[in-house]
Amino acid sequence: MSNASGFIIHPIPPAVVAAVKQHYTDINTLLSPYYTTMTEEQKQHTVKISDETLPFTDKTKSYMVTHPQFLPPYVSATEFDDDYAVMKSAIDILQIGTPVNKNIDNLRIAGGSDVMVAALAYYQSVKRASEMGVPGAKSIYEDLRKRFPGAPDEDGGTPPPPPPPTR
Repeated sequence: MSNASGFIIHPIPPAVVAAVKQHYTDINTLLSPYYTTMTEEQKQHTVKISDETLPFTDKTKSYMVTHPQFLPPYVSATEFDDDYAVMKSAIDILQIGTPVNKNIDNLRIAGGSDVMVAALAYYQSVKRASEMGVPGAKSIYEDLRKRFPGAPDEDGGTPPPPPPPTR
């Protein structure tokens, strides 16, 4: 369905949502024995690897096998291999998971935009109805206007009307 955002979105059946959530739970359960905890500070101060540096680590791994005489005594080839395997496994999983999560976030953003535009339109409508003295409108308006704390009372205290739909 296309709404105010102009994006075509379709309701996700509850059974699909439940199945996806279960899959995420299963993934988390499968991976939880391998997780490591890192603080934000640790993440900031940890040397990072990126797509550009992967070829360097691949070559280094190969050289460590073919020329082990250059391996410093404080670097364990076995630990390097283990860490390398963890890194590659995480990359393989992320290559599947990242696009899925981005697509889910796109659904959240598009649906949320449509919902907020419609909610603001309703809010404007109930505000006008309240100003006209329509029974029941004032209590709804007063309840909804709590979303906009600090707004002046009657003069311009509501958000601007929603933008017109784009298609």
